[in-house]
Amino acid sequence: MTPDEQHLTSWLLTKPGLTYRSTAEAMRSERPLWSVSEKRLRKLRQMTRDRFPTIVTLAASAGCRDRDALFEDMVPHIPSEQLRSQENQIPTVDQIASVMGTTEVKRIARFYERRADTLAWYYEVYAAETTLDGAQHNTIAQLFAGPETTVGGMVAFVKNGPIEGEWSPDIDTLALVKDIWWYRQSGTRPAEVTAGRELERFLVNNL
Repeated sequence: MTPDEQHLTSWLLTKPGLTYRSTAEAMRSERPLWSVSEKRLRKLRQMTRDRFPTIVTLAASAGCRDRDALFEDMVPHIPSEQLRSQENQIPTVDQIASVMGTTEVKRIARFYERRADTLAWYYEVYAAETTLDGAQHNTIAQLFAGPETTVGGMVAFVKNGPIEGEWSPDIDTLALVKDIWWYRQSGTRPAEVTAGRELERFLVNNL
């Protein structure tokens, strides 16, 4: 990665999820001397995904035409090496709010990856505490929030789990997308999977 690409990548990691066009326009406005194109942003976002972020955001305007489109709309934030000074290296609520460009967030859902043997960790989905009037419906996040909660605007995905568990807070963005797409296409209810996994984990730990 060239020095210019490193600067661009660092800039991307500080911004909440936008479309490629909006990101390019914002970057040109803030850094008029940088050479920016949507094609180059796609390449650099791919590079940042390879660093295994600890937070991934998804805008409500994200396309869900297919799995590849969803992957392109995932925006990574805060590589784990930046959290090494924290006790458990899990992003704090304040850090999640910061990358989402808001002051307060709430957890709206929790779900496990599609692999049936995964009990040690799960994904959490966060949204802004207060949804702005007119915010676009986030159809992907709605899959996990359930019918009792209407999700609008950007959401963030993080990993979490029991303190004693052996797992990493790093997110493999492609794996996350595959898990989301599996739920979407299979019609499997995330809440049912979560209830089953947590019962299994309780039994494993207590019997």
